[in-house]
Amino acid sequence: MKKGQIFSADFILSLFLFLIVISISVLVWQSSRLQIERYERNNEMESIVLSVSNLLVKTPGNPENWEELGFDEINSIGFAESDHILNNEKISKFYNMNSTYENTTGLLGASRYGFYLTITNMTDDKIFLDGKAGFGIEPPTTATDIHSIRRVCLLNEPEQIIFLKIILWR
Repeated sequence: MKKGQIFSADFILSLFLFLIVISISVLVWQSSRLQIERYERNNEMESIVLSVSNLLVKTPGNPENWEELGFDEINSIGFAESDHILNNEKISKFYNMNSTYENTTGLLGASRYGFYLTITNMTDDKIFLDGKAGFGIEPPTTATDIHSIRRVCLLNEPEQIIFLKIILWR
């Protein structure tokens, strides 16, 4: 072996091993980053779907008579007469809002995701209000993330136990 030889077999082997370690480290880092992003997105979606459901079933909205007002006068939407007792007129108004889907989901804080709300009875049959079975856009089969919550409530007229189902999807 000559003195000062730069590319010895030892150097090439150590460079090869170093590149393998760096490559594996980059792959693990990328995989971890993607998992963390998915975890954060799932947490955000779960938080939003819970927040929206609480807003709808526990509050009357702001102002409380929002169903009698124009869209521009509404600060927040809520269906409750009292905790988990829902007002049929408010739900009907929500189903028939003249504003855009984006504006309505924006009032709920769910504009970043697809949104669908439906109400069913105890036998899981959809309850139609003013000829509509729900509000929003049902998740397509290509949706990658779907989060839903189902809340048990009492509908004021006709008085019956219902399930309010809210779905967020992406």
